[in-house]
Amino acid sequence: MTALSLFFVVLPVAAATPEEITEQGLSAQRNGDYDLAKFYYEEAAAQGYDEAQNKLGYMYQQGLGVKTDYARAKFYYEQAAAQGNADHTTISGSSMKMD
Repeated sequence: MTALSLFFVVLPVAAATPEEITEQGLSAQRNGDYDLAKFYYEEAAAQGYDEAQNKLGYMYQQGLGVKTDYARAKFYYEQAAAQGNADHTTISGSSMKMD
């Protein structure tokens, strides 16, 4: 993503809800734009939105647009789980198990 395209993305994000931001991330992910998806998910996750935290965890677990990082995946899954969202309770391919 170029600096110019990032500029045009940031403006709408500032006025959007975390749910709307996550939906934009999901759309970007479906189109194969993992950099943009990660950007949106990070924005919503920073606002404490559990669905975005789960999606970031999945990206790091699967290596979608990022280097596979089970520790980061676990971090995001745990953030979501702390809010009652336990969609992902284990980290596949590793011995880590979330409580």
